[in-house]
Amino acid sequence: MPSPTDTLLAAAALLDSAPALYAGLDDTALLEAQRTLGRLSQVVARHGVAVAGEVTRRSAPERGPEGLAQASGHRTPAALIQGLTGMSAPEAVQLVAVGSLPAESPLAVPEPLRKPHT
Repeated sequence: MPSPTDTLLAAAALLDSAPALYAGLDDTALLEAQRTLGRLSQVVARHGVAVAGEVTRRSAPERGPEGLAQASGHRTPAALIQGLTGMSAPEAVQLVAVGSLPAESPLAVPEPLRKPHT
């Protein structure tokens, strides 16, 4: 069974090769592709929050220099995430803040998305 990272890399490679294919879609398929990409974007965002929460947990101050962020050469979990993703500092700080919310918080991991009205 492939690791989660292997699965993510395979999905990214597949999507990297796809943009030229959209020009050949009929209108219905094009709209479905847009709808599906919106859903995918939201799913990826939820996973980003979950991973940021785990990075933050493993970078807890009590772990000191052996915490994940400091051991990776970064002062904070947000700085580590910024370095890994290329996102802005405010975006990384927000991702860490949401990822650090308790699991029972309704903001921590949104409910699965419902199919939008057509």
